[in-house]
Amino acid sequence: MNYLNIYFSYFLFLSLCISCNNKNNNVDPISASEIKELDINVKKPCHEFVVNIIMSSKEFIELTEGLNERIIANGGSGYLLVLENNPDSIYNKVQKKSAVYDYSLRENYPDRATPIARFIFDPYKLMLFQEDMSEGTLKRINYDKAFVNSFIQNCEL
Repeated sequence: MNYLNIYFSYFLFLSLCISCNNKNNNVDPISASEIKELDINVKKPCHEFVVNIIMSSKEFIELTEGLNERIIANGGSGYLLVLENNPDSIYNKVQKKSAVYDYSLRENYPDRATPIARFIFDPYKLMLFQEDMSEGTLKRINYDKAFVNSFIQNCEL
């Protein structure tokens, strides 16, 4: 009996919410330029801009082409781009604070997430590197410069 009262109350509440939302409030729809202004005012963590920089590189695109399908065919769920270290004081839930943004590209399986590549972005020099994991050396790689402009405009160093 108690469950019936809960379900009835929930149904009544949901019905009221729907009926209130369906009333004409004489509110003009928001324009595209207003949406753009709102989006500009929302501060994103800097690491989100760095992801776009990494994903625009030829090396990342080549590494990930068909990668999800191969991982899924082997019982995994796809690949992950994992933030391991960063200098961002707003968002620093990673292992340790660093002078650079350090990401690992990993194959994700139920029992493991195996790193297959590492990308490092230096926010001071605006340079992107790919680590040769077997030798431990860094190779400078190119990326779409349009993404670095967003980084510069939104991230304080």
